[in-house]
Amino acid sequence: MTLLATLLGRQKAGVANACKEVDELEREKEEALRPLTSGIMETGMDESGDYKRQVSNESLKDPQVQALSQQLKEWINDVLTDDHIVVKNLCEDLSDGQVLSALIEKLAGAKIEHKEVAQSIASQKAKLTEVLNQINYHLQVVDDGIKWNVDNIHNKYLISVLHLLVALARHYGIPRRLLAL
Repeated sequence: MTLLATLLGRQKAGVANACKEVDELEREKEEALRPLTSGIMETGMDESGDYKRQVSNESLKDPQVQALSQQLKEWINDVLTDDHIVVKNLCEDLSDGQVLSALIEKLAGAKIEHKEVAQSIASQKAKLTEVLNQINYHLQVVDDGIKWNVDNIHNKYLISVLHLLVALARHYGIPRRLLAL
């Protein structure tokens, strides 16, 4: 076997291993979110005509959902330690865009101009729109592949918050020591 054939074989094996790892991460994400998404109840339509969804209390108590939420909180708190930001409740603390802004600035080195704390709902949504646009840009997601939006994050829908944070954690990497939590 020639050196070129050996190197090509190793390269193909490396690509195959990377694809396998991506598939495994996707499967782990789906398994972690399954208890949550299986407990979704539609509760009517919101002002934009989208169905409002609520997670059943039973699904929120699922150990996998609680473990995922805890891991993501620990990851955010670890990333934002130097900024003295502590997240205690994912939905409450991320809904106005302030923590998400600090998180994407830290992870991607992005600068978001709309930095002041927003008090009104309209200004919170405007800030959150800018922050989510930055996040979507850095994650390189397209509109039809996004499982979160301004209204869902602002309205504190746990499913959307978890999808967003899992996408960020997968893109930027979550330290292995946090995965053991």
